[in-house]
Amino acid sequence: MNSLRRYFSFCQESFLLVWNKRKGYVIAGFILGICLSVQTLVTVRLSKAVIDSLTSGHAQAFYMLLVSLMLFRIVADCMYSWKDHLDRTMDRVVQLDVKSDFVDSLSKLDLLAKEHPAFMQRSSEWELASGKRAGVYQRLNAIVQNVVILLLNNVFLLATHWLVPLFVLSIAIARIAIDYKIVPKRLKLTSLSQKNIVETGYFYNLLTGGPHQKELTVMGVFPFMKAKWLAKANEASGFQGQMDSLSIRARYFSGTVSTLGTTAVMGIVGTQVFASSLTLGDYVAITMAIGLVEGSIVTIFQQFVHIYEDLKYVSGVSTSSDEHHLPANTSRSIAPFPSFRQIEVKNLSFTYPNSNKPALNNISFTIRQGEKWAILGDNAAGKSTLIKLLIGLYRPPNETVYYDGIKQEQLNMDELWKNTSVLFQDFKQYMLSVKENVSLGVAEELCREDRIKSMLGKVGLPNVLRMAKGIDTRLGWLSDDSINLSGGEWQRLVLARTWMKNADLVIFDEPTSALDPNSELELLQEMLNLAERKTLIVISHRVGIASKVDHILLMRNGQIIESGTHELLLKQRGAYFEMWEKQAEWYVGKSKEGMTG
Repeated sequence: MNSLRRYFSFCQESFLLVWNKRKGYVIAGFILGICLSVQTLVTVRLSKAVIDSLTSGHAQAFYMLLVSLMLFRIVADCMYSWKDHLDRTMDRVVQLDVKSDFVDSLSKLDLLAKEHPAFMQRSSEWELASGKRAGVYQRLNAIVQNVVILLLNNVFLLATHWLVPLFVLSIAIARIAIDYKIVPKRLKLTSLSQKNIVETGYFYNLLTGGPHQKELTVMGVFPFMKAKWLAKANEASGFQGQMDSLSIRARYFSGTVSTLGTTAVMGIVGTQVFASSLTLGDYVAITMAIGLVEGSIVTIFQQFVHIYEDLKYVSGVSTSSDEHHLPANTSRSIAPFPSFRQIEVKNLSFTYPNSNKPALNNISFTIRQGEKWAILGDNAAGKSTLIKLLIGLYRPPNETVYYDGIKQEQLNMDELWKNTSVLFQDFKQYMLSVKENVSLGVAEELCREDRIKSMLGKVGLPNVLRMAKGIDTRLGWLSDDSINLSGGEWQRLVLARTWMKNADLVIFDEPTSALDPNSELELLQEMLNLAERKTLIVISHRVGIASKVDHILLMRNGQIIESGTHELLLKQRGAYFEMWEKQAEWYVGKSKEGMTG
C-alpha cells in the first residue's frame, strides 16, 4: 500500500512540477491529446463507411466519404505535428527550467558539501533524477490519451461482438506479461550503467580536454588513460548491450504473440463476413480498432512501468543532502551584518568529513579593522581551511567565529560575502572577456571602463589594454578569436578583480604563487598600497610579505605555533626565524635588512 501511495504521490509531484511552470502548455497538450484520441475512432468509422460504399456500388457516397477521410487525415496529421511540436517545445522548456532549479539548489549547498567525495557522483544522479520528474508528465499525458483511445474503440468493438474485446485484452495481457518479466533486470542494468557515467566522462574529458594535454604528453600516459577510459566505456557498453538484448527478445516474443492472436481474431471476423453477418467495411474497421485497442493497453502498461522505473531511480537517489553528509546552506540570517571592526576566532577546531584527523586545532586570534595580517605555513598547515571557516564557506562550530561580537551563525552570510573579496589559491580561469573577468561579482557602478583599465595597469597588465579588442578581448579557447594568458597573467587578472570589488575585507590565498620573488615583492607592495584602510589577510608559504604586515600567524599541522610581528618573531629565533633565513635570499636585489625595513 505504501508503494502504491508513493507511486501516485510521485505522479502528482511530477505533474505539478510541469503544471506550476507551464500551465498553458499543459492545457494545450491535453486538449490536443483528447482530439487525437477521438480522431482514431472517427477514422475507423469513416474507413468502414468508405469500404461499405465501395462494395455496395454507391459511387457518389464513396467519393464524398473518401474526400472526407482525406480531409480528416490531413487535419489529424496537422494536429499530430502540432502536438509533437508542442511536446518537444515543452520538453526543452521544462528541462531548462528543471536544470535552472537544479543549479539554484546546488548554489545553496555549503561549500563543504560540494567538496565532499560523494558530491560529483550525487550531483550527476540528482540532475538525472530531476529530469526524470519532468519526463513523467509526458508519460502521464500518453496514458490519458491512450485510455481515451482504448475506451472509444472498445465501445466500437463491443458493438460488433462482446468476445472480440476479450480476445484483444487476452493478447494485450500476454504481451504485458512478457514485458513485465524483464523489468527487474532492466532496472538493475540501468542502475549499473548509470554508475559508470561519471567515471567514463572523467577519463574521456582527461583525454580530450585542453588543460590536461601538456601533462599527458610529457608523462606519456595517453595509452594508460585511454585504457582506463575504454575499460569503463566497454563496461557501460556491455550493460547497454544486455539491455538491448533483453528488449529485442521481449519485442520479438511480444510481436509474435500479437501476430498470432490478432490473426486468430481476424479469422473469426472473416468467418462472420463470409456468413454475411458483418460487412467488408466492418472487417477493415474491426482490424483497425483491434490494433488501436491492443496498442493502447500495451502502451498504458509500458508508460506505468517507465514511471515505476523512474520512481525507483529517484527513490534510490536521495535528494536530501543531509543523508549523504551534504549540509544544505539554509538561511541563518538572524542579525544584520555589522562591519569588520573586529574579527575574533575563539578555540576553533575543525575536522573534514571522512577524516578522523583535525584540520584545525584550538585556533584563537583577533583581527581589528584596517590591520594587515599574514598567515604563513607549509602545505597542509590548515591556512586555506581557516580562511574558509573565517568567511563562512565552511560552517565553523557554534560560538567560535565572531564579527564585532556577533556570532557568525547568527549572520546573513550573503551580506558578509558582499563585503568580502577573496583570491583563492586554486582560482579558475573563466573563458569570458577581460572586462567580464575583472567585473565578476563586482557591483555595476564600480565597473566603469576607466576604472578597469586603471586596475589592470596597477596589477601589471598594461599589455592587455593593447590587445586588438582591448578589454573586450575574449580569453581562453572557446572561440577562434580568444587569447590565452600565461599563469602569471591570469593571476594578475584575478588580482585586479579582487581589488575591483572594493570590499572591506580582502583575503589573498597564495596571491603570488605564479610569480618570481622580485615580481612578488613589487606586487605585494602594490597590494599593500591598494589596501589602505581595508582589513587585509594574505596566506602564503613564502615570507616575502611578512615584513610589511602588522601581524603574522605561523601555522603547522592545523595549529598556530607562533604569532606576533615580524620583528618579534625574528627575535624569538624560532620557526619563523628559520623560514626567514632560508627564504630571504630568494628575493634577488633585496638584502635582509632592506626587506625588514
